[in-house]
Amino acid sequence: MQITVAIPVYNRKEHISECIDSVLKQKENSQYSYSVLVIDNSSTDGTIEILQEYSKHKKVTVIYNSINLGMAGNWTKCYKESQGDYTYLLHSDDLMLPNTLSTTADFLFKHPECDFGFGNVDVNKNNRITKNVFSLKGKHFEILDNNWLLNQYFYRASHPCPPQTWFIRKGIIEKCGGFIEETICCDFNMSFKIVASSFKIGYINKSLSEWIIHDNNAGGGDMSKHKEHLVRAIEEIKNRHAEYNLDELKMNQLQSEVIREEAFHYLKFGKNKIAKSLIKQLRSMKVYFKYKLQPKDYLIILFEHTNLNLINPLYKAKQFFRL
Repeated sequence: MQITVAIPVYNRKEHISECIDSVLKQKENSQYSYSVLVIDNSSTDGTIEILQEYSKHKKVTVIYNSINLGMAGNWTKCYKESQGDYTYLLHSDDLMLPNTLSTTADFLFKHPECDFGFGNVDVNKNNRITKNVFSLKGKHFEILDNNWLLNQYFYRASHPCPPQTWFIRKGIIEKCGGFIEETICCDFNMSFKIVASSFKIGYINKSLSEWIIHDNNAGGGDMSKHKEHLVRAIEEIKNRHAEYNLDELKMNQLQSEVIREEAFHYLKFGKNKIAKSLIKQLRSMKVYFKYKLQPKDYLIILFEHTNLNLINPLYKAKQFFRL
């Protein structure tokens, strides 16, 4: 089995060497081999000069775009140009953790039906590493139920699939029409459509990559950066709900779910005044509170009525014990 590690890059001269080196340190075995595909999106900061040196390595292929295709366009091109049976997407400012590719290959040999898979990440923010983020509790190394994923995550306006851990069978991205343009939430949009299309979804309950948070991240998990993009990504799916046989009622509720996630985000960081305004907006959407509530919803309601924010100290404690 051949795995292509695809690295889309634009102006990452400070990160790209460490990123590629983290892949070249991976060990092959009798089950798989790997190659590295880097597609530069018309960088202007010196990244190209660094890539020219790496292109001399027998495992590395570099393609230089003559014009910038945008983030989504370059991601789509990575999958199109990949020659592997599976493509592992790695962001150019992130790192692949040791033994990631052998772990992925072992999983795929045990689950050859897997079309789309993902794992957890270690998050590095200001050199403080939080391990095993996005872990799905109660899940291990297995094929997941698509409806469970839709109901637990995607219909809740979130997704548990960090893209720097994706491994995808060749042809799947093309079957889903490529990544939608002009939104940094094209990963949410694509993974939603893959799960809704009933492809087989694999999960590895282990960190596969290190996600490095810095000032120049496209999204970086910051709700203030990506709310508008998330709404746009959801709208594209809503317009095609019949094609994917999605629950129209749940799709219509997604707007309130975005506001809920935004309120929860601000409560995590103690920004109570902003959260209060969002909760008031959420309460006006009467449809929201007709659905089964989750623990975070009760914490939001508690704050709404008492101004007692338990989410912030719980988040701080969680971060502390993850160290």
